[in-house]
Amino acid sequence: MQTPTPRRRTTALWPFFAAINGILIALVTYGIGTNNLASLGSAAYVITLSGLCFLPLCLTPSLRGRHALSLTFLALYFLSFASNDLVVLLSGLPPKSARSPAFFSDAEMIILLSAVCFLLGYGLALSRALPLGAGICRREWATRAIWWVGGAFWAIGFVAVFFIQTAFQSILDSPYWGPLGGVISLARLLNPVGALMLAYLALKNGSRPALAVFCFFCVMDFCLGFYGDTKEQSFRDPILFLIAKLLLSGRVPVILAVSVLAVASASFSFFAEFRDEFKGQSLSRTAALEKVLGSFRSSMGGAESSGERFSSGLEYVTARTSLKPSVELIVAKVGVEVPFQEGSTISPLQYAFVPRNFLPNKPDTTVGRKFNRAFHISADPDTYISPSQNGELYWNFGWWGVVWGMVVIGMVIGLVNRLANLDQRITLPRLLILLMTIYLVCLRFEDGNAIQYTYWMRAVVMLLLVHLVMPKAARQP
Repeated sequence: MQTPTPRRRTTALWPFFAAINGILIALVTYGIGTNNLASLGSAAYVITLSGLCFLPLCLTPSLRGRHALSLTFLALYFLSFASNDLVVLLSGLPPKSARSPAFFSDAEMIILLSAVCFLLGYGLALSRALPLGAGICRREWATRAIWWVGGAFWAIGFVAVFFIQTAFQSILDSPYWGPLGGVISLARLLNPVGALMLAYLALKNGSRPALAVFCFFCVMDFCLGFYGDTKEQSFRDPILFLIAKLLLSGRVPVILAVSVLAVASASFSFFAEFRDEFKGQSLSRTAALEKVLGSFRSSMGGAESSGERFSSGLEYVTARTSLKPSVELIVAKVGVEVPFQEGSTISPLQYAFVPRNFLPNKPDTTVGRKFNRAFHISADPDTYISPSQNGELYWNFGWWGVVWGMVVIGMVIGLVNRLANLDQRITLPRLLILLMTIYLVCLRFEDGNAIQYTYWMRAVVMLLLVHLVMPKAARQP
């Protein structure tokens, strides 16, 4: 008689769910007790959103399994839509905007509904009613090829980013920008892909030379981001490295995460100062950089000044991650002062793979400028204001747009996680697909649906084509 194979025992990560929400409940309770201006509705909103966003911890035994993308997406979603409310509760300061007489405002209901619909769509993608086999990209790439291709990709992307940052305005008005714009935009995506290929060798194989090269890439990208006034360029590599380490090891790199946050908080004030000097004072990049570096050298002499910079940088980080004000503005004005878009800002998604030289009148995907102009947010009509993807869905179709749009987003991200599940097999192409999804869809949830999903689809197709031609590692016996 054949002995049945025992099932592998799995334990969901529900203790972490209980710990996270327990800590948040304690913090919110403390805020209510010490802040006379605290709102019970705001406190309940933070706790409810936390329960929804960390619910996948109760459903999975692994941080890198089928719920890896849902955990990442919803954790970032919580930071984007609840961190500011939590800070207001704990700080004792009055809220920046008046609360609705209702317990939950319409904007808060939209945000909570978005999380519920995302979970519903993600669950449908993971259901057994949709069999998808063993997934994609099951063959690993050869190590030597990873070295060469990773270095080349990073260099091409670095040059593309430098070109866009230093010559953007002049080439934007050029007749050559239309045909070349899509190529250059795709080329700059090679920058993080190349860096992550070296990071994979460092994390998976323990290669110290690969780690040294990746650190060099991080320094160069940080400098390029500072010079080009692009904070995303400066901190994208270490953030994606942290997420890659989490996906590969299944453990949260707490010390590294705190270190990255500390560096970001300490340096963001310099980014803001550089922007003021470069754009506000109309100085050249070189002159603005020299002035900021001089300010940095003078601040190093006093601990108080350095502490103030760290504090202001931390406040800046918190303010920049909050997307709730955009949703509040959209819900308050759409249908009253601003008309519904009825799909006009999302429709460019259907032209994702159509080059502009074949369709010169292809609709523009920069919804942030349209959002700024329609709602009169900034005096400069060319300023890009992030509407958030669920806010944009409401701007187009109202409540039903949020429901169906977030269900579809959940299904798309869930399907990607099923097809590139690292619990089934760990390969570099699978990791890159997951990380590009996290970068372009989860981390950039603030941006428009059409532009981000266009970039994402192009990036995934590019990675699949690279996978076809890349030399493969020898099969393990």
